[in-house]
Amino acid sequence: MVAADGGRLYVVRADADHVDLHLAGRFAGCPGNQVVTQRVIQPAIAAVAPKAEVTVTWGRLVPDGAKQVD
Repeated sequence: MVAADGGRLYVVRADADHVDLHLAGRFAGCPGNQVVTQRVIQPAIAAVAPKAEVTVTWGRLVPDGAKQVD
């Protein structure tokens, strides 16, 4: 869904307690990114890591060390 809208999804950090993601590309400026974050990304992570706190940031600058999800 992110890639279809011209965006890129990056994992900044992931462990049992925290998942930090970053949205870049055209999707980063899309008004629908909050909807996708709340209704798609966060529930998908909660299904496999229910106790993990999920943080999603977006913007043109990708955090150092972030790895793109293909």
